[in-house]
Amino acid sequence: MDIRSAKAARLWRQPSRELPGIGHAGRILGFLFAMSGVFTMFTVLMPTPAGFHRAGVLAVGLLALVLGAVDLMLPWERLPRWLALVQIPVSYVLIAVHNLLGGVDPFRYGMFYVVAFMWVGLTQPRGLSLLCAPLAAATYVVPLIMTDARPSDYASLTYAIPLYILVGEVLAYNASRLRSMEVRLRHLATHDTLTGLANRGAFDGALAACCASGTDTAVIFVDLDDFKAVNDRYGHAAGDRLLIDVARALTETATRPGDMICRLAGDEFVVLVTEPDARRAAPALADRIAARLSGLRGPDGGPLSASIGVAIGAGMAPTELLASADSAMYEAKHGGKGRVVRAASQPDAA
Repeated sequence: MDIRSAKAARLWRQPSRELPGIGHAGRILGFLFAMSGVFTMFTVLMPTPAGFHRAGVLAVGLLALVLGAVDLMLPWERLPRWLALVQIPVSYVLIAVHNLLGGVDPFRYGMFYVVAFMWVGLTQPRGLSLLCAPLAAATYVVPLIMTDARPSDYASLTYAIPLYILVGEVLAYNASRLRSMEVRLRHLATHDTLTGLANRGAFDGALAACCASGTDTAVIFVDLDDFKAVNDRYGHAAGDRLLIDVARALTETATRPGDMICRLAGDEFVVLVTEPDARRAAPALADRIAARLSGLRGPDGGPLSASIGVAIGAGMAPTELLASADSAMYEAKHGGKGRVVRAASQPDAA
């Protein structure tokens, strides 16, 4: 198995929610199944060719409609991706039976294969259309054999299957690009473009969720001292490099899985500290951050200084907790800079 095939196999085993937009795959499948069923039943009312079995075609259409209804109701976001793939051979068998019962009508042989390859292209990794081609070819040819088709009918296989693959792969290519763009846009919406840290919007959402939970939540507010002088004296490029260094230092220091590091604005950073034991962990983390930042060097070669405020609470309003950490930071700055101050309203844990 090559690298791409191995990667595709891993993707198919993942839950649907882990891939952008793939939660809709089952519903798209259900819609296409249902619409194919409705159209198949509608053809019973139209003029039919020789060998057309009305009851059989009607049964195929009804079965497709039922399968579509079931697919539309399934909780695809909680199901593994491979479950949807199981329905690919089911759809091809239905197509083959439909072709067998549809009489001498060459247009029926290609119509629903396009729908099947459309679903593969819209919702599955690139390359799956090629893997489906042998099964599609088999279900295409078997009805021809059973109905003593003409050589020209068999010859249609040589251009029909490549066309289906082309449809599937073009759709898969474009769908892949759209999903990648969606992931990129989501990342840009929640992350700072310079440092790669979470941005203010992501932080506000996480802080609100933590405060609503009623558990201990801490905010560590970090503000670089005299950062404006760096920009004024050495330029914004030097200031940006310093901010990137600070972001890296914070990431290396705040290593607990549940904690969140954010660039709030300018030279202001915050760390959201949650359970377990946020009340004890936050002050210790703030001290480590201060020590780590003091080891950095500014453009002038001197040590970096930061004023840090810490606020801890349970069930507080998000704005109140953030404002408390902000006030503690300003107290540290006005008290001589390069200090860690815990908000006065937050009592020490016993």
